[in-house]
Amino acid sequence: MKPHRLYIIMCILSLFFLTNCRDEEAVQSAEGKRSVTVSLGIAMSRVASEGTPETTYGAASNMKVWIFDENGDPIEGGYANVDNPPFSVEDLQGKLIETVTMDFDVTDATVLQLRVLLNSDKVDVYSGETALTLGATTTMNELDYATFKLKADASLGDNTVPMYGKSDENIVLDNKRNYDISIDVERCVGKLELFFTKENANSELKINSIKLEQVPDKGYLAAPTSYVLTYKSSIDLLPEKTGIDID
Repeated sequence: MKPHRLYIIMCILSLFFLTNCRDEEAVQSAEGKRSVTVSLGIAMSRVASEGTPETTYGAASNMKVWIFDENGDPIEGGYANVDNPPFSVEDLQGKLIETVTMDFDVTDATVLQLRVLLNSDKVDVYSGETALTLGATTTMNELDYATFKLKADASLGDNTVPMYGKSDENIVLDNKRNYDISIDVERCVGKLELFFTKENANSELKINSIKLEQVPDKGYLAAPTSYVLTYKSSIDLLPEKTGIDID
C-alpha cells in the first residue's frame, strides 16, 4: 500500500473516533455533570380520579415530583412542584394523564427512583411524629414512611386525600439522554359499602343509625410493612336522629 493511501485511511479513522467523542460530549457538561431529561407520565387510577363531574378533572390541586438516586437521596434539580395540574387527557384505559418533563444534571448516580405526591396542600404530613416539610430536600425514606392527617380547614371527601405513587421499575442510567417512565398514583382510602335487605317487598325496614368503630386518626402515603395506628373511638355515618326508611 502506498504511503498516501495509508495516510487517507488514518485520517478517516481519526474522524470516526472524533465523531464518537462528540456524541458522548453531547450529554456531558463542562463541569463533568451529565444532562438528563426524564419525561414522566402520571396516571390517576379510577379510585384516584373518582368524584363528581365538576371535581373529577380538577381533583388534584397540587402535584410534587421527586427524583432520587440509588441511595434514596435527592437529585439536585430533580424536584418539581406543580399547582393545579390539568389531568385533562385520558389514556386507553380511561385513566387521567398528566405529563411532566424534567431536565437536570447527574454526577455519580447510576439509578434514578421516582416518587409522586398529589394534594399535599390538603394534608399535614409527618415522618414519625415530626412534621415533614415537603420540598427539594425531602428524602425518599421520609416519603415512603410518612403519615398524613387532613388539615382542619379541609372539606371532607376523597378529593382532599393525597395520592401517592412510585416508579415500579427504577431508571438505570446508560448513555441515553432521554428517559420515559410512567407512574400510577392511588388514593390512600378504603371504601365501605353497606347492603340492607328485607324479608319481602311488603316488609318494613328502618335504619336508625350507622356507626363506624376504630377509625384511624391518620393514614400512610405508602403501604408500610407494618401498621401502627391509633384510633378515634367512633364516627357516626348515620346519626340516630336521622334514620332512613328502606322501601
